[in-house]
Amino acid sequence: MEPQVAEQTGERIDGRPNLATMPPEILALILDQLSKSRDYYKSMVRIVRTCRVLAVRTLPRLYSQDVTDSLKLPRNLDMPIALQWACWFGALGTAERSLDALDSACPDLAAKLTKPFNNDNLYSLRYRMAKRRRAVSPASGYMHWKDTSSLLHLACLRGNTAIAKLLISKGVHPNTLDGANLTALAYALNPDVARLLVENGADVDIKQHDSDETALCHLISWGPMEPRKWENEFNLSQGQGAVRAEHMIQDFTGTIKFLIQEAGADIYPGTIGTTNPLRHAVFTRHVAAVKLLLAAGASPNPIDMKTGRKRLLLTDALRSGHNQEIVKLMLEAGAEVDVVDDPYEGLIDHLPIMNLTLRGSNPLYAREEVQVAHMVCERAKNINMVVQGHPALWHYVRAGRQDIGQVLIEHGADPEKAKVEVRDTVLPLVALDTPSASEDDGETLAG
Repeated sequence: MEPQVAEQTGERIDGRPNLATMPPEILALILDQLSKSRDYYKSMVRIVRTCRVLAVRTLPRLYSQDVTDSLKLPRNLDMPIALQWACWFGALGTAERSLDALDSACPDLAAKLTKPFNNDNLYSLRYRMAKRRRAVSPASGYMHWKDTSSLLHLACLRGNTAIAKLLISKGVHPNTLDGANLTALAYALNPDVARLLVENGADVDIKQHDSDETALCHLISWGPMEPRKWENEFNLSQGQGAVRAEHMIQDFTGTIKFLIQEAGADIYPGTIGTTNPLRHAVFTRHVAAVKLLLAAGASPNPIDMKTGRKRLLLTDALRSGHNQEIVKLMLEAGAEVDVVDDPYEGLIDHLPIMNLTLRGSNPLYAREEVQVAHMVCERAKNINMVVQGHPALWHYVRAGRQDIGQVLIEHGADPEKAKVEVRDTVLPLVALDTPSASEDDGETLAG
């Protein structure tokens, strides 16, 4: 896309006529003839690399042909591949020339640039490039790669702020949605990219259709991503795709911090609908995001907007497992572990105290689960509360978790109320069958 151009002078090169010295009319006829070749693009790129004079005359033809060929494709694939490539790899000059060619062919350039498109062709190009370098894995895509995006989304995902500014100047609005109904802000590589979008009018609180997921929720949902080494997928070293080099550095946590602390993103501090940022953070074990949200006032016990009841997000933290640090943070912030009455009508899944172990959990993690159980149970206000016919103690012992049963007893669970017999044997606790229990009670914690 950005071919290296040599400087060659003289009327003849290696005994052959120099195309650069030919009259424009003759050169045009030669280029027209090449356009009929199956290897048109390869032939034209070879000519471009010959010298700067030929590059100036030939490059516009290449970009124009790319636009012509792309517009013949199905509507969801009809974005020039050179323009996609430029937005991904940070080639500002390529983006400018491709946009000029596209502007000549499209009556409404802004509408064309705003429309989401299927980027399978770009994916295939990236794969072939990586395969030639024997580094196929990076071309498998980012974990958050979407197959239907807009050019602005691609540029922001890669930190190409100069290209993002170019697209915005051509009429692309920062609130443009991709195929997942998300704005480019939901993919902002770092705070600098997010700041550029916000300064140009991006709405930080746009929601997906029929969902409460905002850009902030989406960024948090990826979890705590380590900086990735995308071998052979680095931006062009001299592509000038970013305003500053640091704009291409991955810092999604920084973006989250910017949205919360500077951009005023709605964190749903006391309510929850289909989801909210804190729920995403605890479920994905995103410690930094949990700290930011709790510090900003997010409640670990938000009111469910559909039912009017408290939604205990500590349950989500426990369900994901291996989440001890976040459980501790939530408890310190006032997360409730049980309720005085039973607003959940006996549903076992909604109470933190009924999620102290994972279904089918590995015995190697039992020690951690016991540690977490101690943290949770010492905050319990109604540890003998009956859930599905029995207190929590009965359910854990019935599931074979004697260790968790012992923790519950240490923190005030009553074996007699739970119909659990304490014995001085290898199995010190035994959950007794009672008339109130179902015949087989398949709804035990063992699953």
